[in-house]
Amino acid sequence: MEEYEVRVTYNRKQRTRLTIEIPSYKKTSKNSAGGGIQKIEYLLRFQAKSIGDQVEEQFKLEASIPKALYENYHASKNVIAGYIVREEDQVVVFSVPNKAPIFQNEVTTVAEANIVVKNLQASSNLKVKVRLYYSNGYEERDFNLAEILKYEGKFIRDCKWT
Repeated sequence: MEEYEVRVTYNRKQRTRLTIEIPSYKKTSKNSAGGGIQKIEYLLRFQAKSIGDQVEEQFKLEASIPKALYENYHASKNVIAGYIVREEDQVVVFSVPNKAPIFQNEVTTVAEANIVVKNLQASSNLKVKVRLYYSNGYEERDFNLAEILKYEGKFIRDCKWT
């Protein structure tokens, strides 16, 4: 360890600790035909919570979103489009740095992403992997959007699709 790293460690009274919250969402539009849903567009919000006793100055969120959800959405309208870092087989990976420090017990939205769920996708794998990196470590969580996203009070996997 360098001398400046030792000083920072001694001066830090408590270690920071951040967690990833379950993504929140807002339905932005839907198309339906013949009594069933063709597609639903959502705005996903990825949030972090500080559960430590110290202010965290630097952190970033990395989200792996299935290409089928992202590529079908018009990229110019998508808030997260400027944060693409790589594409893998079935996912697009985004890395979003924090814009402000996070204080004790604060919940903050780190990233927002527009997605579209189409009829065939409602029963397929809709898993999103989220990693949160911060000064004292990182946290990783997987979320199945079929168990989170709802339309008219029902999970999207239980809706009638056309």
